[in-house]
Amino acid sequence: MRKERQIVNTNIRLNLQNESDRKAWEHLQKMDRTRYKSYSKVVVLAINDYFAREEKKDKDPFLESREREEQFLQNVKNAVEQGAKEAMPFVLAEQLLAILAPHMQEAIKNVGIVTEKTEQIGTETDSGSEKSENWSHIEEEENSMDAALEFMDAF
Repeated sequence: MRKERQIVNTNIRLNLQNESDRKAWEHLQKMDRTRYKSYSKVVVLAINDYFAREEKKDKDPFLESREREEQFLQNVKNAVEQGAKEAMPFVLAEQLLAILAPHMQEAIKNVGIVTEKTEQIGTETDSGSEKSENWSHIEEEENSMDAALEFMDAF
């Protein structure tokens, strides 16, 4: 047996001089025909959606306020996350420099000492044993510098 269709036919009158009626008509004219096969389907969806929302508002009078607050909080959260993503490299660099500053100052002083020692060694005419002591000091300084650079490379 074939199921009988129960179809109700009704007319909708839209006054194009009325702003909301005109907007409704424009929406109907622009609707995606692949998604909505007919005016009837769109009208049914719109009516059901409208009254479902009205029922929710009747049951929960603060529904719209809460939705706006949730949207506002989501916008704030997104803005904070974006700001943190943009600022994080600078914060990390600042913290790394704060940690490494004392070591870098010492390394810079050591570089100055190494340069002075190298100049002294080049101009000295003293015995070979004193030169080898100066070179061993330079090697210690270079090892310290290498250790500091390896430490920085770990970051």
